Amino acid sequence: MDYDLEAFGNRLLRARLGIGLSQREFAEAIGASVGSIPGYENGKNDPRMSLSKKMADVLGVSVAWLISGEDVVDFGTDPEKAKKIREYILFLNSQDNSL
Repeated sequence: MDYDLEAFGNRLLRARLGIGLSQREFAEAIGASVGSIPGYENGKNDPRMSLSKKMADVLGVSVAWLISGEDVVDFGTDPEKAKKIREYILFLNSQDNSL
């Protein structure tokens, strides 16, 4: 894919931490090795589109948001998870605007 891998990794890391998953839990949820997660979060490795889709699904965000930082977030059907993710994304957006 042609996009900013460092920004992708930063959003991936912030979203993972925002929902309280460890790297191990996240790796298990997306079917990846634990050792691959730091590479994605540091912008060193470019995940396949199918893996990006799994990442987005687990994190409750869209692939477009992971790639570009824009788009609507899919909060799913769990209202508590949706609230937590929504609050964290608002926090992240306020941090991006303060830089």
